Amino acid sequence: MCDKYRLPFVDKFHEEPLAQHYEINVVDGLFFKPFSRFLEKNLRKQRALERHDTFLCFSGNTKPIKEKFLENTIVGHALLVDCNGLVRWRAHANPTDEEIKFMLNCSKILLKDAQRALKNNRIMPDHR
Repeated sequence: MCDKYRLPFVDKFHEEPLAQHYEINVVDGLFFKPFSRFLEKNLRKQRALERHDTFLCFSGNTKPIKEKFLENTIVGHALLVDCNGLVRWRAHANPTDEEIKFMLNCSKILLKDAQRALKNNRIMPDHR
């Protein structure tokens, strides 16, 4: 389901080095915590090798994440984060075409802001 957000983003901004995406799986619940390493290993196997560097699995205290960012913990979420680490847009569940268009337009604006900030030495580029 999150591919519905990821794929248009990657397709549009694949040549833009400042545009980064990450897939984050949040392991929540007392039952799942003891199995978090096993779950992460299996979730990572389900992704193509080239996506492993951008896949993260989090099994720490999820309460702050759920309170601030997740409206519905059952479905996937997409967030746009600016060069200062602030969430500027978020969505969840199955997106409409209009939501995808809006996400891409917001991404374009955020990239321009990041390029301007980089030019003015306000942020450091990621050296992968």
